[in-house]
Amino acid sequence: MPSRKSILEAPVYLLLLAALAFLPAMAQEAPDQVKGQAEYDQAMQNYKQRNYQAAAKLFWDSIVAGNPLPLPWLMAAHANAGAGKNTEARRLYAEVLKTFPGSREAQAAKQCLIKLKGKPDRVVEDQGGAVTSTTATSTASAGVPPIKPDSDLAKAISELKKKNYDQALAYTASHLKKDPGDPNAYYYQALCHHYKGKTAQAVSNYQKVVEISPDSSLGARARSVLNKLAPGSSPAKANAVASTTSASKSDPALVNKINVLKTLDGRAPVRQATVESAKYVIRCLPPKIAEMLFKGGATINLASNMVDKWPDSLHEKHPSLPDVYLRDEPGRTYGHDVYIYEAAMYPDSGRLCPRYPQDQVRHRIFHELGHAIDDLNGKLTNVDDLKNAYKEDKKHVPGNVSNLYPAYTNTKADGYEETVAEIIGGLIGCREKETRIVTTSFPRVTRWLQIRLGL
Repeated sequence: MPSRKSILEAPVYLLLLAALAFLPAMAQEAPDQVKGQAEYDQAMQNYKQRNYQAAAKLFWDSIVAGNPLPLPWLMAAHANAGAGKNTEARRLYAEVLKTFPGSREAQAAKQCLIKLKGKPDRVVEDQGGAVTSTTATSTASAGVPPIKPDSDLAKAISELKKKNYDQALAYTASHLKKDPGDPNAYYYQALCHHYKGKTAQAVSNYQKVVEISPDSSLGARARSVLNKLAPGSSPAKANAVASTTSASKSDPALVNKINVLKTLDGRAPVRQATVESAKYVIRCLPPKIAEMLFKGGATINLASNMVDKWPDSLHEKHPSLPDVYLRDEPGRTYGHDVYIYEAAMYPDSGRLCPRYPQDQVRHRIFHELGHAIDDLNGKLTNVDDLKNAYKEDKKHVPGNVSNLYPAYTNTKADGYEETVAEIIGGLIGCREKETRIVTTSFPRVTRWLQIRLGL
């Protein structure tokens, strides 16, 4: 592995810095409220700290959030190049040339493509921990969803401010029936009980917040209060998790099919928040789907990385995507056994990359369950009518959707199968933006699956 000094001295890196020389002036031309600006700002912080992998993801998040400017595309390419992912960098530079011809970003991308031509991918670890933001966007990504203005939870907060604690508790209870994994609701329930002098109930709710979202600022506040109210009662931030989890009386039986794999080589164990995310997804499933998965023998297996189950996968490539290694996969499904991984892995050191935020974990569980449901129904993806529906829908997919989510429109079988899994994930409860866009972009596939699955 090359030293960091040699990387910084490489001609391509100097070119990247030169290409960035004009960026501050361009940034001033951007409108004050650009969509995805929060993600872009956080990405720039990481880029300046040489956390290139984290920066690359955040620049892409800015694009997905609707940032219309060419700058995030160029910066995403720069960040991938800095991380040694030259194949992905070349793809993004080419996309800048194609999408923003004649722009200054396109000129810079053209120069960088020349310098990167033929250069292989290499491993470059981030300088240090990813830089986090205090914006609402980053809070949501840490496992705490935003509070919608007209929701029962917003009403609960309003009543809490008026010291109408019982009414606030009623609203939080109503909210939890719709969203049983929202740590916000448990936090405000804890506050209500705390102010009413019911310490035991408050402690129970604060503990729930820490279990669901231990790495968020909300989890940190709950942990701080617990340390004062009941020292020693706060769950450890990275405590060991049992190999299996059990369901409460009110939970679907499928919760008993969550398995937590032992983490190898001294890496941190699977987070309790990830277990809670798996439970949350199961609780969101339509009852008939949860029963189908349970009776069909489906399992949800949680691990820090694929190597915990298959150590030899560290250097194995994806069977149909030559530029992707299995160690970088966030999840896979074998038949109807779902495997969810918390982080990618640096191949030389065996260290985990920054762990995926819980909203991404939940999204991936829904997606992989889509594959499992496909399998349990005799491989719906083998049905000609569904294949034809996909081909017809694909003709009309908007170009910007294809650019943002190429995995669903690639010419290999994966594009078709990934689309079906994503749409099934949406039909059974996933509400992520990506899922909604894919579902809308493939209306014939969506309708066919709705009818076939009775959803």
